[in-house]
Amino acid sequence: MTDGYQPHWDRDLARGKQGEFFVDDIVRAICEQRAEIKRDAWWPITGRLYVETQCFRRGKWMDSGLTSTQALVFIFVGGAHDFLLAIKTEHLRRAVTHALNRDKRNAAQVTNGSHPTRGVYVYWHDIAQTRDKELDEHARP
Repeated sequence: MTDGYQPHWDRDLARGKQGEFFVDDIVRAICEQRAEIKRDAWWPITGRLYVETQCFRRGKWMDSGLTSTQALVFIFVGGAHDFLLAIKTEHLRRAVTHALNRDKRNAAQVTNGSHPTRGVYVYWHDIAQTRDKELDEHARP
């Protein structure tokens, strides 16, 4: 008699390996100093990430953050440093574009800190909507 459970060990293993490859990419990016690591203590509460795109320096707005980075991955440390979100830079760029197209009010300017910055509020929905759907095909059981 069977309970209907049919394990898919080969697919589960393949998905796990893909996750390991992504973590390897993150570690490599950190070691090669190709990772942007940002602390955003509020995103676990607000549900949104602030992604900087410009900074006011020397009397003018200049590209910074996402628009000028050479990083392969962005890592957002949340809360009191107890968890993180890692996202490929190319994916974060798609999410920023999606957030702005979805609602222009997601554009933001922050004046606290040493230099005012401009950026975009990105919500989980924006990240989920812009994921690489081709990878979903490989993740299906």
